[in-house]
Amino acid sequence: MNEKFPKENRKEIKRLEIYQKNLEDPLDLTSFPKLSFLNADYNHITEIILFKGIIEILLSKNRLKDVKFLEDMEEKEKNKNLESKNEAFEWNFNIQK
Repeated sequence: MNEKFPKENRKEIKRLEIYQKNLEDPLDLTSFPKLSFLNADYNHITEIILFKGIIEILLSKNRLKDVKFLEDMEEKEKNKNLESKNEAFEWNFNIQK
């Protein structure tokens, strides 16, 4: 991640497409404060740490153990549809205000 996304450039990135990169955890994206869209499908992620403000998350085919990262999402973002299918478990849900 550091090679493709140097820390000094992360402040302005709003959209991150890091699918099929064989990423492992922990995936800490708190250095992307303006991130609103994340596609991290098809990796080996068991834990993800996000900066508040994310709106859309794609995490299919990972190894997530829980959805604790949703606790950090702003209330206004929680009404978005989130869908994920992981090796550890599967869930589909729509969180309403």
